Amino acid sequence: MEETKRKDFLDNLFKEFIVPFTTKALSRSGIIQLAKVGEVTLLAAVEEELA
Repeated sequence: MEETKRKDFLDNLFKEFIVPFTTKALSRSGIIQLAKVGEVTLLAAVEEELA
């Protein structure tokens, strides 16, 4: 893979997925939202604690 394509791919990966995901995962409400849309699976005890 060319260096510029690799760099563009990594930039896009961070901008489109990693940053938004980690921003949501930093809050209680964000974790609940991620679980509702199926982006994360929570253990039953964690779901209970967040409820």
